[in-house]
Order: sequence, then structure tokens, then C-alpha cells
Amino acid sequence: MTGAMTLPTGHSARSLDLIALGECMVELRADGPLGEAAHLTRACGGDTLNALVSAARLGSRCGFISRVGRDPFGHGLRRAWQVEEIDVTHAPLVDGENGVYFISLHADGEREFTYRRVGSAASGLSPADVDAAYLASAGTLLLSGITQAISQTAQAATRHAARVARQVGTCVAFDPNYRLRLWADRAGERAGLDAARAAFREVLPCVDLLLPSFPADTALLDHIPIDAPDAARAFADLGVTVALKDGPHGAWLCDPGGEPLHVPAPPVADVLDTTGAGDAWNGAFLHALTRTQPPEQAARAGHASAAHVIRHRGALPPPPSSHAPPPGDRMTDTVPTPPALTLGADWSPAEPGVTRKLVARGQQLMAMQVRFEGGARGYRHEHPHEQLTLVLSGTFEFVLDDTRHTLRAGDSLSIPGGVPHEALAVSAGELLDMFTPVREDLVGP
Repeated sequence: MTGAMTLPTGHSARSLDLIALGECMVELRADGPLGEAAHLTRACGGDTLNALVSAARLGSRCGFISRVGRDPFGHGLRRAWQVEEIDVTHAPLVDGENGVYFISLHADGEREFTYRRVGSAASGLSPADVDAAYLASAGTLLLSGITQAISQTAQAATRHAARVARQVGTCVAFDPNYRLRLWADRAGERAGLDAARAAFREVLPCVDLLLPSFPADTALLDHIPIDAPDAARAFADLGVTVALKDGPHGAWLCDPGGEPLHVPAPPVADVLDTTGAGDAWNGAFLHALTRTQPPEQAARAGHASAAHVIRHRGALPPPPSSHAPPPGDRMTDTVPTPPALTLGADWSPAEPGVTRKLVARGQQLMAMQVRFEGGARGYRHEHPHEQLTLVLSGTFEFVLDDTRHTLRAGDSLSIPGGVPHEALAVSAGELLDMFTPVREDLVGP
């Protein structure tokens, strides 16, 4: 791929940028083995909902199609989405319970997931929950293989939504998100993969952008690719534009008949939990595309959002700043639209020998690339924002208060808010700085 991706990238006249259909489950997290836990931390998560949160925090106007159980968690779930300024008018409260998943941590650091979602309110999703006018109000619709897997009616809803979106001119993005256990629980041990492949094939004709992960989703192909670029090419050969996520190795972008383009991801040293990283990547990537950004730049925005997520535990990192939800259970027409994200600004001078370029700026997250000439120094300063710095190239000396740190390509450094710091480029290089919340003193390029 050498040019822009061949898919719709924005509908400025539409009231929403991104709508997703799917489930959100209650997350209960233990800091040790589940059977020995005295306390559980409550949160929530669901693949398409996680993507919406990622996009909304960057400034996208988002909406969620789901069903929420009228149990003790239901109102809290909807209020949490409203806090993120996600429209919930098509995620009503219904009779039933919400799915729950437990995360436990073993002594060796490995996580274990236990799901309780059979018969959940979200599994009752059906074509009747899909409103054509609502889909027509958005530029992009995000669908998922997990939604297909949770029930036959949810699979039918996914298929119907894809077809309706195609009819009304809304771009359809689809993440296969293949989970062997989930399909086996529904279709049987041997039939699970066949059922997943059939579900994948039935929506494919309506998909504009495919968002698979390597290597998990390659099970849906007729042959096993030898590596990630081969997988991107194989998915694109199905006649769809592909943005394939390759974990810490980055992403591969490919159009049908084209050659994959690699967009590497900067390394992250202090990884706590990779849950939801691919979902966050999807949200930031789609957000950038709706702002008509080049696909490579959109992929870098995805990398920055995923890097932020994996530095926290759980599917959704806590909001960098709190704000009260609107009253009631529904989004109101008076909720202000968050500012649009600015991406891809030209390099602009900062200190002598230092230039910077805005990579992503939304309401709650900001990423900035900084280029240093050898020997250049960034001025000593402090700000109230949490900062994560990734060294893309070169060698740097950082001073936090009076503590000195030497960082090389691939290293990262967390800088708490309020701590004075400065950087010296021992050799020419580049940094990726991420701030939560946004630094208002750097609103321009």
C-alpha cells in the first residue's frame, strides 16, 4: 500500500462519527487467585465498547447499539458510557442480567478469565435492535466476531446491521476477534471453527475495512499464513481493505491486490495488562480515518492509544479526568460535542535543535512526536499532566527532579504530573510523548 486506503473516511454532514454494535460486560478483577480474593475491583468492558471509548476520548462522536440488563449494574453501565459522551439511546435497559467476567492473577503473573455471559441481556440482540436511520446518522459502523458468537440472534443482528449500513452508505469496519472457546461453547468443540468461518464469510461482502489480529484471526482463513504480512495479503485477497494488528510489532495495511505496508509500533517497557489493547487501537485508527488522515498516521494514533491502555489494568483505563454524567439515563441534545482531534500537523520549532509534531489530540489524550538534534536540550519544566515518553531512536538523558535516567531506543519513562523534568539528546533521535489529560498549552502544532 502506497496511498490512501480505498474506503470512506468521513461524512461531515452526519451527526455521529462512529457507531458500534455489541455487548458490554461487568468486569470484576482480583489481584490474586479468584478463589482467595477478599476484594474485587469493578469495571466494565466489551470489544466494540472499548473501541468507542478510545475514539470518544479522542473527540469522535460515538453511539452504542446494545441491550443492558435491568440488574444492579445496568444503570451504572449506561452512566459510565455517558461519562465518556457516548450516545446510549439505542442501548436500552431490558429485563435480564448483564454478562460478567472475572480476571484473576496467578503467582506467575499470568491472568485467567472466567466468563458468565450465557443468556445475558446483550446476547438477546437481534435485527429488531438495528435502526436504519440511526446507522445512516454515522460515518462508520464497527462490528465484531464476538458479537456474532454470543448468540444466534446477535449473529443475525450483526449480519443485518452490515447489510443495512451498506445500503445507507455507512462505512462498515469489522474485527473478526476470533475466540475459539466462545464459538466452541455455542457450536460444540469440533463445529466451533466452522461456525466462526461461516459467520465471517456472511458479513464479508458488506465490509469496507477489516481489522484482524495476527495470529489469532488467521484461523478463519483457508490456509495458515507464514507471517503477518502474508496474513494481511491473504485477508486483502478476500476483496477488502485490511488493517492487521500485529501486537508489539505494529500493524500491516493492505488493499486488495496490493502489497502490505508495515507501520511499526514504538516499544512500551512498563506493560501491566494487554487486555483491550487491540480494541483501543481500532477506536483510535477509525477516529483518525474519519478525520481524513493518511492510513499510516491513523495506525500511529492506534499505537499511541494502545500503549496508553496497556499501562493500566483492565479493559478500560480510568478516565484521565473526571466529569459528571448528564442527568437521567439518556444522552441529551445539550451535551457539548468534544473538540475535533488535530492530527498530522507540520513539524514546528520548539527549543533550539528541537522540533515537534502533533500526532493525536483529543479531549483526554494527546500524543506528540519530538525530534532532537544531537546535543539539543529540552527546557526544564513541569505540568500537572501524566506523561509517558517512548524513545523511538537515539539516546537521551532525562532528569526528573534530581534523578538522572539514560534512555535508548525502545525504552520508556513515566513522568508523574507536577515533577520538574528535562531531556538532553546524547545523540540525534526522536521521542513519542503522550499526555493525559491534554496539555492545553500545546493546543497548536
